[in-house]
Amino acid sequence: MVSANYNEAMKAIIGCLIIEKATADEIFGTIQPFHFADKILRQLYEKAYELHSKGRLDRLALLLDTPQYRSFIVDIVDTTPTAANYREYMELLLKEYALHEARSVALSIPKLADYADLAKIEEEVDKLKGIITAQSVDILPDMTAMYGEFLNMLDEEPDYIKLGFKSLDSRLYIKGGSYVVIGARPSLGKTALALNMADEIAKTRKTVFFSLETGLHTLYERYFTSVFDLDFKSLMDRKLTDGQKGEIMEKYPQVKDRKLRFCEAGGFTASEICARALKEGAEVIFIDYLGLVSGEGRSEYEKISAISKYLHVFAQKYKITVVVLSQLNRDTVWNERPDMSNLRDSGQVEQDADVILLLHKPIAGDPLREVIIAKNKEGETGEAVLDFDGAHQRFRETERAEIALKDSRKPVDKRIVPYNLAEKARQLSTQFPLS
Repeated sequence: MVSANYNEAMKAIIGCLIIEKATADEIFGTIQPFHFADKILRQLYEKAYELHSKGRLDRLALLLDTPQYRSFIVDIVDTTPTAANYREYMELLLKEYALHEARSVALSIPKLADYADLAKIEEEVDKLKGIITAQSVDILPDMTAMYGEFLNMLDEEPDYIKLGFKSLDSRLYIKGGSYVVIGARPSLGKTALALNMADEIAKTRKTVFFSLETGLHTLYERYFTSVFDLDFKSLMDRKLTDGQKGEIMEKYPQVKDRKLRFCEAGGFTASEICARALKEGAEVIFIDYLGLVSGEGRSEYEKISAISKYLHVFAQKYKITVVVLSQLNRDTVWNERPDMSNLRDSGQVEQDADVILLLHKPIAGDPLREVIIAKNKEGETGEAVLDFDGAHQRFRETERAEIALKDSRKPVDKRIVPYNLAEKARQLSTQFPLS
């Protein structure tokens, strides 16, 4: 049974071909005869294609070649007042075709179940998924359309996602749909850095932070320590004074409009994380961390590769920015400057990521952190230097960090840059102590 909308869409496509020949190339390049469930309309479409290939497509030629459908053709032309909306008609036809086919397949599955044919049921389910996925065919814009869109872009303010650190934001062009990886060895503050970034992003965009390692209460402690500038140890020991508690209440209006959500995601698969992100209407998601996402594979490398590829495709498809935290390989020495190859099971991750940031601690006992921009598809690589204020769970752009960065950029062998940075940190530690 063909729906009324489907029937009207099929007629409208043929009507557009008759009224305006200029639509023919685009229509025939997208719509196939099998998209027509009605036998008569399918025959008319095939005849129209035959005439078009001979350069003879018009109303009269179609009437002469299919005299048996004369009244049918006249009716189609009369009910198609304009061809201006032919693209909308094409989209409608493809959608209605998909719904028609999906109904047919869905109706067949219960019958198959009676015969306990699991293989056939699986085949039909896969067919149904394929129909749903392919319900719309993008119509590629021509040069005129591309040029017009490009000109419009020139007058638009770019909507890049800011992480809250000028030294990084000035070089990173993170957009909706970007896939960002933050790598570090354990206990260097990558979760704190991610929370700082999530807080900044959540000022303007719906952000969901998926934690697969840390419980919600611990996340709350670390997050509110940072945004309210609390002493983390006093909070953990529950030794805050009444005055400090009062200040917390007074500061709440500063964060009440943050579009930030936390999700305890231990045991989640990549698909479960993405499904929850869509449900929450997220624009940006953080995943802490990649190695704990559940998945299958004959090896850890295969598992991580599959998860990374899934997240990359998800980001691109739904224009949701994905920020993934990742640990570095255990065989790396703590004070050696890392690169992308140090990412655990890094092959596919390196390939998928649009941006890779590596957090490095050049000297033991010093809060200075180097943020290495190891990959940046839209800009230059390089480095930034931040101070980690562990007492308040906050990364800061301080004067001593800026001086240390300038020193590290002197023209020396890149392999010894971290030692220069470490030496500079020693020199600056007394001059610029963290408050």
